[in-house]
Amino acid sequence: MRNVKERFVKRKPGSYIIPSPLNEFLALMKWIREKTDLQALFERHLRVPRQARVYPDWPFVVFLIGVFSGMAVPRIKGFCSSITSARPWLAAALGMVSLPVQSAVSRYLCAVSLAVARTVVSLSLQDSCLCGPLISDPAAQILDNRGQGWHVFGFDFQVKAFRERDLPEDGGSPAPVRLGPDTARKGHQGRKRGEKIQSWAHCLHEGTALFVSSGVYPGNGDMHDALPSALEDIAAVCSRAKIPREQVLLRIDGAGGHFVFLALAVKQGFHYLSRYANYALLKDPGIQRQLNACRWRKVSSASGAGPQRWAAELAAADLAQVPELLGLDVSGTARLVVTRFAKTKDTSSNGHEHQGHVYELFLTSLPAEAFGSAETAEVYFWRGGEECRFSQSNRELSLNHLFSKNDGGQLLAMGVGKLVWNLRAQIGARIAGKPVPAVAPQPRADVWEGPLLLFPDAGTPPGSAGNAGQPQSAARAAFGGPTRRGRVSAVLRKMDLSEEAERRGVVWDAVTPALICWNGLKIPYVHLSRESGEGGISLIEFESPPGVCARCPFRVKCLGPAKTNARKRYGLRIPDAFRAELLAAYARRDGERPRPPSDNAAVLSACYPPAAEPAGGALEMAPSGLFPAALRHRFSSAARDLTVRVGIRFSGCAGTVTAAERKRRRNGRRRNWDERNKLNVIANNCAVSVMYFHDEHSLLKDAFKS
Repeated sequence: MRNVKERFVKRKPGSYIIPSPLNEFLALMKWIREKTDLQALFERHLRVPRQARVYPDWPFVVFLIGVFSGMAVPRIKGFCSSITSARPWLAAALGMVSLPVQSAVSRYLCAVSLAVARTVVSLSLQDSCLCGPLISDPAAQILDNRGQGWHVFGFDFQVKAFRERDLPEDGGSPAPVRLGPDTARKGHQGRKRGEKIQSWAHCLHEGTALFVSSGVYPGNGDMHDALPSALEDIAAVCSRAKIPREQVLLRIDGAGGHFVFLALAVKQGFHYLSRYANYALLKDPGIQRQLNACRWRKVSSASGAGPQRWAAELAAADLAQVPELLGLDVSGTARLVVTRFAKTKDTSSNGHEHQGHVYELFLTSLPAEAFGSAETAEVYFWRGGEECRFSQSNRELSLNHLFSKNDGGQLLAMGVGKLVWNLRAQIGARIAGKPVPAVAPQPRADVWEGPLLLFPDAGTPPGSAGNAGQPQSAARAAFGGPTRRGRVSAVLRKMDLSEEAERRGVVWDAVTPALICWNGLKIPYVHLSRESGEGGISLIEFESPPGVCARCPFRVKCLGPAKTNARKRYGLRIPDAFRAELLAAYARRDGERPRPPSDNAAVLSACYPPAAEPAGGALEMAPSGLFPAALRHRFSSAARDLTVRVGIRFSGCAGTVTAAERKRRRNGRRRNWDERNKLNVIANNCAVSVMYFHDEHSLLKDAFKS
């Protein structure tokens, strides 16, 4: 095979006009070389070994940038076919002798380690977010009801399975093979045998649609591994952009609705908002009484689509009750917000349905003075715009395509695609020039409803509008009053079971009374029982409410490989000092009848008062005023107006073969990678000129000047 450099220097001098579909690729590369340090970053951190040497990494990164910026449907094979005639001239315009071929790119992606890909992708996305004016633009923030700006970051986690292509069933077909080595190992939790499964994590800034983090995890990954990495990337961007962390909101879908994820966000100094799937709370008579007594605020809808929702505050949950065995030292207050809407045939939701209404729960740490119950629900449902941007990225850059069966190679390819996405928006903002005027907040107008008797069987708490004028005995009966459970609960509040609860890995809460598990959920008292081998009652039994453990992320660790409907039980010994008083309270009095079983595990909030909602600010919330899609399209249209001409000129003697090169060829020795890297550098006797011709009305020229 002839020397690549000899073929290059023996080419006749001349010029070539690059095809117009590749103009955006060359414009991006020009921007990267002149306005950013991304090339130095990739060369410093990206090291992919090949036997005893390393790959020349930058040419492969350049190739991937071309895949995502030079094609309508990004594919490695399609890009190689589209640049066949322009390949040598395109390489010369990029300062290289040649570009990698399709097979070399595939081998390279298969050799990239996951750890190296995570480092280089995180750093490159951070640089691309900060190389332009977008993320610091005030129009990229949302405004709360006090007129204060907030940066919202959306996190999404999904599991992707790539099914093997079917083969014809005849004798000449090859045997089927699995797409990845992990799918054959014991204990792999795949959907189908032979599928390649990866878990992807995406995180973007809502106002600018800039990706700040990306992750790929083998098999059915765990969000507990993905979220801390995304939080570190968000913290790095906020530190470099000088964004106060107390003005940052992390918004996750229902898969992240757990106290442990809220604690992780609060530990970084961010606020948190997610849907909360513990709908067993809504079966609690105490919560139902609270909902009967509260007033509901109308939730505004920016699009006007969907059912009309009403929101209310639930009693706050103390974040300091998250067990220390989680390894998180955080403090703060978590809020629970509930929404309801009328159930119709055309509406569907993942909430809890009760008597014609659908109820949804939201867990957040946002301050109630800035985001009331209606604003909290409204901010969450602005997630629809975030999902549209994820869909746009898949449609424009095919980020949901499998580029490599290796997890590290897939992460590197997706990271380069997101880098191209960010640079398009940043260059488009430079072309636009003028900043977007901030959205003027409007006066706030609240619409209230209630109190409503939504749960007739639960009654209403004392002192509320629902049972005003009732005698005190009736009010006590609504709370459980001096019944058997009420007497036992009063004695349990006097006890200190902290030491025994700590030995069992839980936290004792004497106020409710209940135990607090790893996930910060309360496990209420249910009854007293006998210990095996004991003659009398000696244990206080606690049991989790129905459906709570099924959605807990620690279910397997806590209950083992049990059924999804299993419930956690704890038995704590009765202290000797309170044995007589507790047994006297537990004894059934004359005329008392046992409560139905459905009420046994529903006393954790029997004494919750109605939650009062702060007045908050006097302004309506306002979404961000940027349109990132328009900025990206502005850059693409400006790049189409370019005309790129590449010229090659030689001086002196070209193509001289040294004595060492003759000896190498005679002995048939293959070149090492150091020698191959040098071959991909244009020789000193060759001059390459790249000329960019702009139309009179082209804005790209002014953007490069700035």
